[in-house]
Amino acid sequence: MTPLSPSHSNSNSPFPSPAYAGAGLLASVQVAVRIRPIWPDEAKKDSRYALLADGSRSDSLTLDDVSLAAKRSTISPVGSTPSAGGAPGARSTDQKQYSFDHVFGTNASQELVFETAVAPILNHFIEGFNVTVIAYGQTGSGKTFTMGTGASGSAGSVSDPTSQGIVPRAANLTFLALEAKARDVLGFTWSAKVSFLEIYNDDVIDLFDWAPMSRVPATCLYRRLQTLHGKLPGSMLAAMLLLASHMPIYPIDTGPSLLAKGTQLRQTAATGANATSSRSHAIFSIVITQGFIAGDDVVGSITSKLNFVDLAGSERLKNTNAVGDRAKEGISINSGLLALGKVINALSASSARPSAAVHIPYRESKLTRLLQDSLGGNSQTLMIACLSPSVPDISESKSTLQFASRARSVRTRVAINK
Repeated sequence: MTPLSPSHSNSNSPFPSPAYAGAGLLASVQVAVRIRPIWPDEAKKDSRYALLADGSRSDSLTLDDVSLAAKRSTISPVGSTPSAGGAPGARSTDQKQYSFDHVFGTNASQELVFETAVAPILNHFIEGFNVTVIAYGQTGSGKTFTMGTGASGSAGSVSDPTSQGIVPRAANLTFLALEAKARDVLGFTWSAKVSFLEIYNDDVIDLFDWAPMSRVPATCLYRRLQTLHGKLPGSMLAAMLLLASHMPIYPIDTGPSLLAKGTQLRQTAATGANATSSRSHAIFSIVITQGFIAGDDVVGSITSKLNFVDLAGSERLKNTNAVGDRAKEGISINSGLLALGKVINALSASSARPSAAVHIPYRESKLTRLLQDSLGGNSQTLMIACLSPSVPDISESKSTLQFASRARSVRTRVAINK
């Protein structure tokens, strides 16, 4: 794993140079796309690939709309060449090219995804900028595997060293970099704390509140706020985050163990589309404070926050065969994602016309309210769009690609938190 080496830091100070500590830098949301392999049970029904990427890592992909090609197959001339997806009668108009900051093919390793897309922005986190990594995509597209926020023992989780996901890798690398800096820079000090929230059926739940294991409504931060305040205060976000448990990180190896404990409490269930479907949106946050002491004087400090957002996958109830509680969860998940889509559309429009007054509907859901700073505030954001290449999933893949394209046009102004 490549060590972190902040490119703009002064070797005698933990703080960035003045050029990077001004009123704010304009930054675009970065977008990476990851295509998972076709599963064996999917291949039995249809082994064609509707999404094609050039190798393990590139910056573009091709969507081969084989559903359109198949409609023409009955009138295709004899000897016509099949499309890349395998459908006869395909024409160039059936294919669409998409470009992103990173495109990872089906053979891309967890390490490649992390080193290429995530490690570079961790340097900015160490420098004092807020950073957010969001995983988006339909259910069963590999978001939780990519992020590494699955239950202990599952592929990609903190307990799987060979294929650890982004969150445990990022936590380990960040804490090791800070420990190394403390050894190398005289007077440098740091501290870190983590929190872990999930949004389940529109309730915000503290996954580090281990005492009430029964999942009764009293464990929900939202309802706890109602109990404490009678009604929600004006700033729901500030109140929720203040009430959430923040666990200190010391020694540094406590980070992965805290993540593993929190993931055990996450809501998961089997559906027709995914045997271990996440039934909630999850936000794992790391807050670090860096200080510099010269003699008896504290020169200053900077505080930065790193958010990892593992969104539950969009669902079509007819595909997941969900009923009862599973159907209720799916409706809640889709409602939050719909609100997120509205926010991204509004931010995209605002970025295209900076002088125009565009209303951003953050308050339509708790998800968008909690992500307000990550999406349109002071944060450098990376969105990882996870995709299934399977032909039956082509409609969901189109929707995800369109969402990712709009997200890439969003611009934010970021500044160091002093």
